[in-house]
Amino acid sequence: MKDLIFGFVDQYAVWGILAFVLIATFLLWRMHRQVKRLNRNLGAITAKIQDYFNVILAEEESEEPRPLAARETPRRDWEVTKEERDFLLSGKKVHSPSAEDEAVFNEVMQEYFS
Repeated sequence: MKDLIFGFVDQYAVWGILAFVLIATFLLWRMHRQVKRLNRNLGAITAKIQDYFNVILAEEESEEPRPLAARETPRRDWEVTKEERDFLLSGKKVHSPSAEDEAVFNEVMQEYFS
């Protein structure tokens, strides 16, 4: 019986190893794609938050609002155009947030950055 088992393993071990390598390669490829997607999404979120903070800081200055610094990277789809940035920096408010909205936003930001 032992000879029969060892003979079977000896005969089909190469195919088993090949199947294992193919499955492992497929799983690693899928994980790599997911990590790339997460990295891209987190980069976009971070950049949006940074742009939002830049606008807030520019509005809080008592002097004339200065334009945001020019980016060295090429423009992406989610970035703000010059016209949109000028509108945001002009101080015109389309929607004035209530104190409750600001409190919720501050709690979320504190939880996010702590």
